[in-house]
Amino acid sequence: MVNLDPHPSNRDEQPSEEDFASAVEYLDTATTTVAERVGCGYDSAYYYLNKLEEDGVVRSEKIGNSLVWHAD
Repeated sequence: MVNLDPHPSNRDEQPSEEDFASAVEYLDTATTTVAERVGCGYDSAYYYLNKLEEDGVVRSEKIGNSLVWHAD
């Protein structure tokens, strides 16, 4: 389950792909917000979200300069 602690340093373990998918399912939001909620850096969030998009779990939509992620 997603750690919604706003302080990522409180995480004891690395986030899983499931954490990223859950964050998108509940948040339907930008890469930066997913990274904050999951407790990782932007690059890691972007990598895993792209991987999940390739697997058909999430989809992205470019809005302005941001990618917004949606659960499929």
